[in-house]
Amino acid sequence: MKATDAGVCKPETWDDIVNDHPKFPELMAKWLRLIGVLLQSTEALEGDDLGLLISGFMFASAVDINDVLTLTHRNSRSGAPKLLRSAYERIVTMKYLAANPTEVPKFIGYQSIDRQQIIDECASKLGEDLTEPARSNLANAAKQARQEYKAEVCPHCNMRKQTNWTPRTVKQLADATGMSHMHFHSYVLPSKMMHTTFYGTMEFMKSAAPTYNILNCAHELIVHNVLTHRRHFAKAEYQPTPMMKEVAEDYLRIWVYAETSFEGMLLPVRS
Repeated sequence: MKATDAGVCKPETWDDIVNDHPKFPELMAKWLRLIGVLLQSTEALEGDDLGLLISGFMFASAVDINDVLTLTHRNSRSGAPKLLRSAYERIVTMKYLAANPTEVPKFIGYQSIDRQQIIDECASKLGEDLTEPARSNLANAAKQARQEYKAEVCPHCNMRKQTNWTPRTVKQLADATGMSHMHFHSYVLPSKMMHTTFYGTMEFMKSAAPTYNILNCAHELIVHNVLTHRRHFAKAEYQPTPMMKEVAEDYLRIWVYAETSFEGMLLPVRS
């Protein structure tokens, strides 16, 4: 435990967290297991591209969060924050697309640029390429995508930067989805550790990991996963399901309070 300036002791290790909240490992295992059940029982409907993306984002982020738990259990100093950043970016994107389904084609359409990059690298290393007309079709799709996703010319430097599928930053997506309160611990700090910065280099020399903030954010991401899945597949946008209420209450059992209302979902903790 480390005392803050206000004299409050904050848990720094996995053991500190579990000593304060003995049910934490059990709840995390419970909800990761239930996310798996949700994904296995979700029926993929033809033409439901948003549903397909939600399932894919959930699957990938659940794997990341499971690894975050494993690494924090071992008091990892760098691996856990990096995976938290990955899960956070996925879930922010998932929630944004769920709230703005008209942008789903933009997200999917960007894939031709990524796919061409992969195919070009494979062809250069293996000497094998796509056959025609698949090669020409991919090249044309990628060319069109580069024009579609190109940013506006900067009025200051007169340069044009190639963007991602959206001109919005991760922070702007987080602002639009009510997840900006997690941005510092889930994205900014992990980014300093991922990239070659002086701050990140010095952090590697420290013995403690920000375990409390990592696990708090990871648990909240689980809640967002469940709520987004149920709102889409159970059509529970306005009437919460029992599972939606339960996952929010379980979060409060551990962390007592939240910096978000989960879009009005927060309920008193049952005794």
